[in-house]
Amino acid sequence: MAEGGAVATLHLSNATAEPLFIWLEPWVDELWLPPRSQLTLHTVVQGAAEWPEVEGNADAGLTIWGVGGSILQVEINGEAQDTLSARHTAPGFGALTPRKFVETAFGALPRSPAWWATQAVAGQAWLAVALADQALSPAPHRD
Repeated sequence: MAEGGAVATLHLSNATAEPLFIWLEPWVDELWLPPRSQLTLHTVVQGAAEWPEVEGNADAGLTIWGVGGSILQVEINGEAQDTLSARHTAPGFGALTPRKFVETAFGALPRSPAWWATQAVAGQAWLAVALADQALSPAPHRD
């Protein structure tokens, strides 16, 4: 747990038989919450504790919108997850919330791999490359 700030802790359970896709924005972190698993989210901010916004998506996922100036530390079934959100503070966007910033800057909200798989061939090719890159990440080459 990070020190030096207020912490708001939230517990989410996936009570379904299917994995649940989780986005952490604005960090663009992506996680899978396995069936019958629990996600614990610690939002660490300077000042008073604030809760992130949690949004269910039509394509079988959740988006967790961080608070400006926060970090999010995530555990799945008690195991800390290695995410950008745990290491890098979300930028403050002034009057814009992180959600409104992403909508304004990119014109759309995050989509799951399942959604991309239903799109045009170009989208499917992009997804295949992205998934292969994640699954096959080779060890760094050393001379």
